[in-house]
Amino acid sequence: MKRIIAAILLMLPGFALANTYTAVLEWDVPTQYEDGTPLAPGEILGYEVHYGKASGNYTNTLPVGAGSTSIDVEGLSPGTWYFALTVTSTELEESDYSAEVSAKLSAGKPKKPVLRFRERRRALD
Repeated sequence: MKRIIAAILLMLPGFALANTYTAVLEWDVPTQYEDGTPLAPGEILGYEVHYGKASGNYTNTLPVGAGSTSIDVEGLSPGTWYFALTVTSTELEESDYSAEVSAKLSAGKPKKPVLRFRERRRALD
């Protein structure tokens, strides 16, 4: 069984819309399996963004199609939000969670904060 490994970039600008926020997440397409063999884009079935208000406890999941490398996560309340990403191969194998990133969204910030992270993806089992 091949395991996917890839670099993920998550960008989390939070901005106020009434009393909710939106986080914009972006990532790089995985390019290889853990054993170093190439991973073709056609071998990616899709992604899932996992997020929640506690580190490692993702109570929400959003599916993302294979052709996308970003998503707007809308309707977030003020506070700290934690995000991780998984990728599913066309063999229906889902990777481990990516390294977690977080963003603190608080009312009254005059400008949207931008946080940039470059993390190494964990591989498919």
